[in-house]
Amino acid sequence: MSTTMSADQPIGSAGPSRKPLSPTALNPGTRRIASDRVIRAAQLATMALTGALVLGVTAQPATPTATLPVSLTSADSSLQPVIDQILASMQHAQQGFEALPFATADSNAMLLASLQATNYELLMSSGFSQVTHGQVFFQVPEVTAGNASDYRPYFQFFTPDIYYRTAQGFDPSATYELTGKVGDGTGGIALMPINVGGSSAEGGGALELDSNLHVNPDGTFTVYIGPEAPPGAVNFIDSSQINAVLIRDMLNSWALGGSNFHITCTADCAPIDPGITATGLSDAMVSRLLHSIAPAVGPFNQLNMQLAGAAGILQPPNTMSDLASQGGYGVALPSAAAASGHFDLQPGEALIVKVPQIESAGMNGIELMNVFGTNLPATLAQTSLNGSQSFLSNDGYTYYVVSATNPGVANWLDSGAVTSGEIYMRYQNIPEADRPTTPLPVETQVVQVADVAKYLPTDTPTVSAAQYAADMNERVLSYGYALDTARVAGQPGWVTQQLWLHDLEKTMGTDNYTAVFGQQPETPMWLRFTPALSPDMLALAKAFLTDPSAGMTAIQDNWDLAMKDVALPIQLAQALLEKNFSQTADAVQSALSSGDMGQAVTALFAGGQQFGTILSDSLFDPNTSIISGILNARDDLATSVFTATGGMPDVANPLAALEWEFLPALAGSGWDFSSLLDPSGWADLDLGAVLDPSAYLAMLFS
Repeated sequence: MSTTMSADQPIGSAGPSRKPLSPTALNPGTRRIASDRVIRAAQLATMALTGALVLGVTAQPATPTATLPVSLTSADSSLQPVIDQILASMQHAQQGFEALPFATADSNAMLLASLQATNYELLMSSGFSQVTHGQVFFQVPEVTAGNASDYRPYFQFFTPDIYYRTAQGFDPSATYELTGKVGDGTGGIALMPINVGGSSAEGGGALELDSNLHVNPDGTFTVYIGPEAPPGAVNFIDSSQINAVLIRDMLNSWALGGSNFHITCTADCAPIDPGITATGLSDAMVSRLLHSIAPAVGPFNQLNMQLAGAAGILQPPNTMSDLASQGGYGVALPSAAAASGHFDLQPGEALIVKVPQIESAGMNGIELMNVFGTNLPATLAQTSLNGSQSFLSNDGYTYYVVSATNPGVANWLDSGAVTSGEIYMRYQNIPEADRPTTPLPVETQVVQVADVAKYLPTDTPTVSAAQYAADMNERVLSYGYALDTARVAGQPGWVTQQLWLHDLEKTMGTDNYTAVFGQQPETPMWLRFTPALSPDMLALAKAFLTDPSAGMTAIQDNWDLAMKDVALPIQLAQALLEKNFSQTADAVQSALSSGDMGQAVTALFAGGQQFGTILSDSLFDPNTSIISGILNARDDLATSVFTATGGMPDVANPLAALEWEFLPALAGSGWDFSSLLDPSGWADLDLGAVLDPSAYLAMLFS
C-alpha cells in the first residue's frame, strides 16, 4: 500500500527504506525523446533518438518569464565550478551547431534558448525523475508553461499536438502503478517501455490505444510496471529489462483536452533522498541535481547535432520524403507514418506541400522547425496544424502552404521566424489495415505567394484577415485549455514544480540560473485583456443563448478546472510567503543570538523586500499570478461553452483582426513594440473598420 505524506515531509522518508511514495507527495512531469522516422539517415537518427532517451533533451524559448522572488540568502559559491562546467559545455555545443553545414543565422540565433531548454529537460529527467525513481514526469509542453505563450523550443521534433511524458529511473525490484484516463481530445496513446543506460536506450513493445492497451468503459486504465504481473493485471510492463517509460498523448482536438497520467510506486520502493520534498529542495539536493546534469550536457548535444540532420534538412531544398511507416526506427511506433522535408524560400515565395490523406488515423499533424529540428513558436504563430485545424481537399490530399507572409488561403504554415528549416508530417494511431505498405509520394512546388491560389484545388477556401484572426484566437484559447487540463493533473503538481525552480534559482543565483536554464516564455499579461487573446464576449453570449442547456452543462463540467486555475497561483503565493516568513525569522533570530543588530536589521529589510516581490508577482506575473489564473479560468469556461454549442466564431471582430496583423511578429521579436512606431507597417490596414460599430453588432445578430 502507498503511504500519505505531509507537504513538508521529505519525499520517501516515511517508514522503512522500501516504503512507497505517496501520490500526493509528487506529481511527475514528462520527458520525451526524438521518436520519429528518420529520413535518409535511419541508422544515425536511430542512434540519436535512443541516445536522447539516455540523457533527456529540451529546448527553451528565447523570451524569458518574470523572475522568481530573490532569495534571502546569497548564492552558494561552492556550486560555481559545476555551473561553469555546464556553461562551458553549452558554449562548446553552440560552436558545434554553428559549424554544421546547414546552419543558418536565424536558426543560430535560437541556439542559446534551445541549449538552455536541453538543460531543463536534463534537470527534469536525469535529475528529478531519476532521484525519485521514476515518480516525476518530464512533460512537454511543460507543466510550468504559460497560457497564450509558447513552450520552450526543443530539439527533436516536438509538436504541440503530442503531450510527451517520460518517467525515468525505475527500481527494477519495485512495483509501480501507472493510471490514466483517455481525454476527449485524444486520438492516440502509446506507452513505450525503454531501457536507458550509459550511452544508449532501446524501446519497443508499446501499449497503444485501440490496440493492446486495455481501457475501461469510462476511459480509465491501469498499467502495472514491475518484475511480476499482479493477479488480474490486464496491462503489464515487465521492468526487468527497462528503467523508464515514454508516454505519447496524441491530441486531435486541443479544445477537448488531453489525457491524464499518474505513476506511483506501490511495493518494494527504494528510499528517496529527503532533500527533495513537495515544498522545496535542500542545498545539497540542488548540488546533486547540477552534478547529475553537468556530465550529460556535452554528449547529449552531440547527439542533437547528429539528429538535426534526420528530420528533412538533408533533403534537397523544397522537397519532401515519401510518407512511410515509422516502424523499425528507434523508439518510433509501427502504427505511425511520417514524411520529412526541407524548405528554403526567398522573400515572396511559397512552398505548396501535397500530402496523401490517411483519414482513419487517430491523429495527424504537420509542423515547421528550424534547421536543427527545433520547434518554432506555435501558440501565437501558425507553425503547426493538426487534422482538426486543417482543410482536407476532396481529391484525397491535404495541401499546405509554407511561406513567411499570409497567402490568404487555408492551411498556411507561417515560416516567418526562419528562411530555411525542416517540415515534419506525421500520422499517428493508424489502424493496421490502413498503414502504408509502400511509401506514398509527397509532392512539393515553389510558387509566388501572390499566385498560390492558382495552384490549389478549386475547393480550397480563401481566408480573410478576420477569418485568420478568428482561427488564431481559437488556437490560443484551445491550446490554453489543453495546457490547463494537463497542468492540473501534472506530476509533480504545478505548485511543487514552481517551488523547486524557485529553490534552484535561490541557491544558484538568478544570473547563473538564467544562464543555465533560461526562463519560461511569457506574453505580456495586459495583452490577454485585448480582443486578440480574449474570448469574443458578444459571440460567446450568442453561443450561450443559442443553446443555454449545452452552455450550462459545459460550465458545470469545467467549473472544477476553472477553480483550480485560480487556486494554483493562490497556493503558490501562500507557499512562497510562508517560506519568506520562515527564512526571515530564522535570519533575524540568528543575527540577534550572535549580538549583531545590524545584520538583524539587514535580514529584516531583505525579508520585507522579498515579501513585496512575492506580492507583486502574485498579482502581475504573466504565468504565475492570481490574475493570470483568473484569465485562464475565463478562457477555459469560454472555450468549453463554444465547443459545446457548435464551435468558436468563424470571423473575428475588426480590432482583433488588426491585432493579429502584428502579434506573430511581436512575439517573435521578444515583444519589441518599437516596430509599431513605423508608419509603413500601418499603410495597408483598414483602420476605419475598427471604428465601425456595425461590425461588432454583426457578431451578435448575424
